Amino acid sequence: MIKLAFGNFLIISLLLLLNSCNEDTSVIPQVENGNFILFVSNQSTYLDPVDFRITIDGKLALNQEFLTEDGHNHIKFQFQLEDGNHIFSVSSINGNINKDTIFTLPTTPYGVVSFYYYPQSNGNEEYRVIYIRFSVNAPVFA
Repeated sequence: MIKLAFGNFLIISLLLLLNSCNEDTSVIPQVENGNFILFVSNQSTYLDPVDFRITIDGKLALNQEFLTEDGHNHIKFQFQLEDGNHIFSVSSINGNINKDTIFTLPTTPYGVVSFYYYPQSNGNEEYRVIYIRFSVNAPVFA
């Protein structure tokens, strides 16, 4: 019975390893005058910098750290994507958060990602959220 359990464990481990090797390692290049414009901002002075890994349709778009600076620091990125629905995913290791959503081109060509974090203090609970918003119009700060 132990040999069977170990054998199953070994087979499952190998399948997981092979599956992880098949991950899409494509990178979406940033382009000038792309049809999808993304603004990313770290709004937390308590977690500075924050790391973001952003994928679109499973392909890496961004993987970098963002500083709070003056709190109104929105960094602009442009990508050329096909029209239609896209799966947008954001994750952060040190922000301990992830979120997935869908947007559609050409309907919503602008995206904004903002991270907020406030630690537990003075009886208030920890607050951690990532806002993702897509719009037909450019954000006011653009």
